[in-house]
Amino acid sequence: MSRRSTGDVGDLVRRAREGDPRAVARLISLVEDRSPLLREVMAALAPYAGHAQIVGITGSPGVGKSTSTSALVGNFGQANYMAAKFGIVGLSRGIALDMQRFKVRSNCIAPFAWTRMIDSIPAQTPEEKARVERFQQMTPEKIAPLTVYLASDRAEGISGQIFGVRNNEILLFSQPRPVRTLHRSEGWTPEAIDQQLKGALGPSLTPLERSTDVFSWDPV
Repeated sequence: MSRRSTGDVGDLVRRAREGDPRAVARLISLVEDRSPLLREVMAALAPYAGHAQIVGITGSPGVGKSTSTSALVGNFGQANYMAAKFGIVGLSRGIALDMQRFKVRSNCIAPFAWTRMIDSIPAQTPEEKARVERFQQMTPEKIAPLTVYLASDRAEGISGQIFGVRNNEILLFSQPRPVRTLHRSEGWTPEAIDQQLKGALGPSLTPLERSTDVFSWDPV
C-alpha cells in the first residue's frame, strides 16, 4: 500500500472488523513493519480500543497483543526484544484481569510469519536456504483467521491466553505456574539448598532452548 489517504486505512479497518483475513493481515504487516501509515492505522483503530474488536494488531489498552516465541522460548542475541515481548504477555494478562468486569478480553498471539522484519535471515548454505523456504510458507494471512476469531463475540470466555499460529497449526502456550516445591520446616541455608535443590528440582528445570529447538518439525 502506498501512502495515499487515511481513507485507505479506514477501509482496511472496516474490512478487518467484518472478518476479512487479508485486511487483518495487511494491518498486522503495516504495524509490525513500522509503516509510515502506522499513525493512521492507530487513529483508525482508536474508536474500537477497549472493546477488543481488533485483536493482535495494536498495543492499545483493551486490545490483544502480539508477542513472540523469542520471548516465550528464547533466542540468541535478542535480549532486548525478548524482554519487550515478554512484557507484552504481562500487559495482556493484566488487561484481561482488570478489564473483565467491562467484558473486555485480551489475548496474545505469537505469530510465525515471513515479513520484512525477518527477510534478512542469512540463506547461504543449503540448510539455511531450506529453512528460509519453510519460513516463507508462513504468511501473515495465516495469522489472520485466529486474529479475527479472537476479536469476535464467538470467542467469549477466552481471555488472558497465549496462542501461536505456525502455518496451519494453532498453538496454545502454557503459562508460568509452580511445577515442584521444596519444604524444610527448620528453614533453609545455602548449604542445605546445595544438598537438596539439584536432586529434587533438577529434573524439572526448564532447559535453555531456542525457538528452533522446541519447534523442530516442518510447518504443516
